[in-house]
Amino acid sequence: MRLNKRELIDLIILFFITSIFYYLIIGDNIEIFLNPRMNKYIIFAFIIFVALTINQFFNAFTINTFRDVRRGALVFLVLILAFISLIYRNDLKKELVNEEINKEISYEEDNFNEIYKITERLNSENKEDKNTIVLNSDNYTRIFPNIMENPNEFKGKKIKTEGLAYKPKEINNNEFTIAREVMSCCVADVQIVGLMCQYDNSVDLKENEWVSVEGVMDVKDNKPVINVKEVIKLKKPKNSYIYPIQ
Repeated sequence: MRLNKRELIDLIILFFITSIFYYLIIGDNIEIFLNPRMNKYIIFAFIIFVALTINQFFNAFTINTFRDVRRGALVFLVLILAFISLIYRNDLKKELVNEEINKEISYEEDNFNEIYKITERLNSENKEDKNTIVLNSDNYTRIFPNIMENPNEFKGKKIKTEGLAYKPKEINNNEFTIAREVMSCCVADVQIVGLMCQYDNSVDLKENEWVSVEGVMDVKDNKPVINVKEVIKLKKPKNSYIYPIQ
């Protein structure tokens, strides 16, 4: 075996980059740094870097055993195996999802009467709670802009939401913003948006503390404001970003 030190440095760099991609994909951590619509590009980049790393290994080490092996063919084989692995992983996920769906269907069939009673009760509660806005990650990009553009339409309605207790210096002591971080493309373009809250105990909240608030919508200076009735401190979720484009 013969070692090429210059090529070895490149190998280490490529291996490090490939490991980062692997960590992001396997650990489902891509969404912490990138909008989910970028997932396919990360997976493609990972496959390319795996091939480059293997190719660089043969540049850094000369091994007699592999003299007759064509590196191009080996790299191509690795690419094929990587694609097959990803496809198998997706199929496995689908099988697990289908299995869970079948279990739920079976459970619903066996417990139809109980589920029907619960559904009727929830429907009854929803009818009584028509004036309550539940602002969450799933509907934030749809409801929040509407509240900001038409605050008077929501005046007097109850609201439940959660987010960061954001406290810029220019606001009063009895105010804070229930904020969310919006990621359009990547973590570098994150913007903070949210609704102003009026709360007598605002000074007790720590900056960027994750909280759930319940209150009533009001309008102040043509801007929406939440008159907070209750604040509950929560553990910040692993992924707290809002993705406007997916």
